[in-house]
Amino acid sequence: MDKIQALKGSELFADLGDKALAELSERAQWVELKSGMALYKLGDEGDALYLIANGRLSVNTLRENSNEEQRLSELGRYEIVGEIALITGERRSVTVRAVRDSALIRISKEDFSGLMVQHPQAGLRVMRHIVERLRRPRTSRSRDAMLSSRTMAVIPAHEGLPYREFAKGITDALGDRGASLRLDAERVDSALGKGAAQIVFEDSDRNETLYSWLNALEGQYRYVVYEGDCNTEAWTRRCLRQADRILLLVDARREPGMTSILQCILENRIKAPIEVVLLHGDDYHSATEPYGWRDLLNSRRHHQHVGGYDRQALSHIARMISGHALGLVLGGGGARGFAHLGLIRALEERNIPIDLVGGTSIGALVGALCATGYRFDEIFRIMRETFVDQNYLNDFTLSRISLIRGRKLLHRLEDVFGDTRIEQLSRQFFCISTNLTRDEQIVHQRGFLSDWVSTSMSVPGIAPPFVYHGELLVDGGLLNNLPTDVMAGYGRGPVIASDVSSKTELKVEEMQGRERPYQLYRSRSESVSLNMFTILYQTATMTSEEEILKQRDSADLYISMPVQDVGMFDWHSMDETLYRGYHHATELLEQAIADGVLGAI
Repeated sequence: MDKIQALKGSELFADLGDKALAELSERAQWVELKSGMALYKLGDEGDALYLIANGRLSVNTLRENSNEEQRLSELGRYEIVGEIALITGERRSVTVRAVRDSALIRISKEDFSGLMVQHPQAGLRVMRHIVERLRRPRTSRSRDAMLSSRTMAVIPAHEGLPYREFAKGITDALGDRGASLRLDAERVDSALGKGAAQIVFEDSDRNETLYSWLNALEGQYRYVVYEGDCNTEAWTRRCLRQADRILLLVDARREPGMTSILQCILENRIKAPIEVVLLHGDDYHSATEPYGWRDLLNSRRHHQHVGGYDRQALSHIARMISGHALGLVLGGGGARGFAHLGLIRALEERNIPIDLVGGTSIGALVGALCATGYRFDEIFRIMRETFVDQNYLNDFTLSRISLIRGRKLLHRLEDVFGDTRIEQLSRQFFCISTNLTRDEQIVHQRGFLSDWVSTSMSVPGIAPPFVYHGELLVDGGLLNNLPTDVMAGYGRGPVIASDVSSKTELKVEEMQGRERPYQLYRSRSESVSLNMFTILYQTATMTSEEEILKQRDSADLYISMPVQDVGMFDWHSMDETLYRGYHHATELLEQAIADGVLGAI
């Protein structure tokens, strides 16, 4: 790739005229970085900006009171880095490292200033692009970074795994979103001659030939899947260094332990994000706990995969690693949460797959049922039995702690979910609770579903807190009733948020003067159903306008369900509430699809 071609690939410079491009290309310099090398460090002079022609970089800061680096975001092909310090004249505020072997174009401060002087209109367009990028929320940039992932490495952690079958399957699934190519050692040898795949990095001339050939292929294909094996020969090491993202395959029945390939990853300080894929036989029986494998490599994500060439399951993983997965966020709101079922029904009718689910309170329960694999009809049946037919919330008590014991609901959830753990789900799931002891939000991503869903639903004063290591956890609605920010932070793709929170004022209209509190007992207000449950729930789930705007900004499609007149404990309104949610969601989904809001999900 030449410099002009790379500059044209960037939205920042794509609109420059041929003359300006030629002049800028002549002045700019190539910079090559090996995996793990720093482009610049915190405190360095901001003397240039860089365009990523090929490869991937991570933007890092220092952890508080530590010299350890913490990754903030990633940047991929044709993205710009270093522009802020160049424009402001300040020193670098972050450290930027190569996630994989990368090639960049360096544009010095002098050359950038020259562009502004000699081609002011072109320079103005560049500045406008930079300002627009800075205005975009960090969650959007995180999602864009995932979308820019173009190369994936499929590596078996040990012998006896069907890694070739998986690599072929994931390549085919990625091919639904753009031209894809699977590269193994045999294909490299076939194209460049026997032994070409095993060229070592130290063989500078031959290495340059292989590196250039691989980069050319990455320019031709939207996705390239590098297939390695569990040995540590040159080709597998190259796969690790060429990948934007690494899928490490492990046998789900095998206990976590260090292997030669894991040792190779650690010794070579591979910086690309590693996602563990647990391969199962026909079911999840006897599966190991995935966090053991994750902890070995400080991996942040894992996937469950049952069977061999299961196109539906492979398509799910392909969406997850390419940034096209749909995240569904369901908020708290008591009986209003039945509207969430209408949204799920509308998505099913349009064959829109749900890849990640997160929620708070009643949204945590509906989300957990969805993540477990239940379809709309089964979710509807379980919710009706739980709150309408049986009402598992009526175990009242005279306790000093709460109005209900919460035992019936917990036992009901244990019957529904059994001993299923969050980390065993094929769909990623989280729910929110509030730690009263520490006054902080807790995001639950592992542990028994029944425990954490019931905790997320434990409204203070109504249900007892969940005691965990001596600390008190309650309903997540106190701090985050619609956790779109958590979902968007995963950067996996578009986010749909269903908000069923209360905007209704607790106001007793017939009492307009300076009334005594005890006079409320005589109130017969028709405008609001005022009782102990209503007051406690409203207190526990109050959301500020600022918080609502934050939640809305973190979602690609924000749906405020038309259920404001539904009582928070009006469980018998289920059919009407679901009906409203379905029709409202259908209308907004159709518009979002027509406008391309949800992208290519």
